[in-house]
Amino acid sequence: MIIKGSKIKILDNSGGKVIQIINPYKISVLGEKVQGTIKKVKKRKRVTAGTLCAAVLTQTKQKFLRLDNSSIKFDINSCVLINNKSVPIASKITGFGTYELKINKFNKIILSTRYNF
Repeated sequence: MIIKGSKIKILDNSGGKVIQIINPYKISVLGEKVQGTIKKVKKRKRVTAGTLCAAVLTQTKQKFLRLDNSSIKFDINSCVLINNKSVPIASKITGFGTYELKINKFNKIILSTRYNF
């Protein structure tokens, strides 16, 4: 469960390390869009600290119940930065691509991940 003020790890090579959620559209769960500001960055990358950007939640600590009554849970809260057209900013994404990303039509994120389930 992601609420306003949550700090989340960024799992792509766009340059951001941590994002703080400003405007979740509701109590956000796996595979939903959120908006936030970037708090920590790597040097000489595409994004800068303090910029407002959109992201998609790819992993959450809270147990998420799927439609087939199976559940999924991760060790960390993480996200991937996207632009206005729901295309990821980065070219490489570390982490998992889940079925919920496919349902919400984030197909380019799934193609960029190494593990899909």
